[in-house]
Amino acid sequence: MFLDFFQELRQCGVNVSAHEWLALMEALGKGLHDSSLDGFYRVARVVCVKDVAQLDAFDVAFLRYFKDARLESAAIHAELIDWLENP
Repeated sequence: MFLDFFQELRQCGVNVSAHEWLALMEALGKGLHDSSLDGFYRVARVVCVKDVAQLDAFDVAFLRYFKDARLESAAIHAELIDWLENP
């Protein structure tokens, strides 16, 4: 799961190892991400970034990998609001 994201982190200079990756998968399995993209961002950042100097590289990798996720989320949100107003 999310192996492409793992590779993106490495390409952007985040020194993430298999150990951190397994810890992230365990955190996701326990639901620590609150089933949201923001929650995943926070958990992944805490687990994968070992040095404050890599925070910007993590943000770049995250934005590259999830570049269209916000647009899809916004469309689903708008659709849900429309349905709630006029079921």
